Amino acid sequence: MNLPPGTTLYIGPPANPLPPELQAKIAYAISGVPGIREAHLPQCYSKGLVDPSAQILVLVLNPGVTPGNVMPQLQENMRTALRGTSKFIDIFPLAPNHPMLPTVRQTNTKLVI
Repeated sequence: MNLPPGTTLYIGPPANPLPPELQAKIAYAISGVPGIREAHLPQCYSKGLVDPSAQILVLVLNPGVTPGNVMPQLQENMRTALRGTSKFIDIFPLAPNHPMLPTVRQTNTKLVI
């Protein structure tokens, strides 16, 4: 997901986290994609973009890795992980020095990948 400049984004721990078995499927989907350092599933709200609020997948990429390097394989793996559910999860890839990262980490939603 690409956010327009100046977009306000609220991030916090989810009130109703995804079921553990679905989180495990998502973690497995991510683990098969090289270049991803961390993954988190925080709750997010942004008026008109992530509205109503929802859990999103925040990825921390290794230095030098771009979203274009990981997204094709990740999207394929996520389709498999979410098959049979009615879930859709927005994906936000971040550089390891992104200023939003400390807030994401404070949500304690890190997946083990």
